[in-house]
Amino acid sequence: MRAWDALKLLAADQARHMRDADHVTVFLRALRALIRAGKAHLASAAGTAPASFRRWGWRARETFSVAAGAGESYDPGGECIGWVAEDDVYLDSSASYKAARQWAEQAGISLGVSRDQLSIWRPAAWSPGPTRTGPPCDGMWPASAVTA
Repeated sequence: MRAWDALKLLAADQARHMRDADHVTVFLRALRALIRAGKAHLASAAGTAPASFRRWGWRARETFSVAAGAGESYDPGGECIGWVAEDDVYLDSSASYKAARQWAEQAGISLGVSRDQLSIWRPAAWSPGPTRTGPPCDGMWPASAVTA
């Protein structure tokens, strides 16, 4: 019985290790952490704060002017790594990879692959969604797994 318990623990350990070693998982975990920490953000297709602005790395700030009275403006956190359109997230491959790589290095983790080798940029890593609209930006692909 003790041997069986030890094997189950080893299997769980191995599964955790495999999950942590998966480059896409580490990449997406890095992006989530950066967005939550306010060190990266996603914008709307217009380049402004998206509808769920807090979820995507923006902060609200109260404003006041004599002409308009009290209001609210939105400040992005860190670098823009992509944009949000409805239920889809589009990543700028250069900006998001650079930010994720820096986060991983600071955490003592290696992404282990170059930007071009990361399988998230290949069509097999995502299911096609609606036609891409929004600001022109080379290297943006849907990444529905990014949820902050």
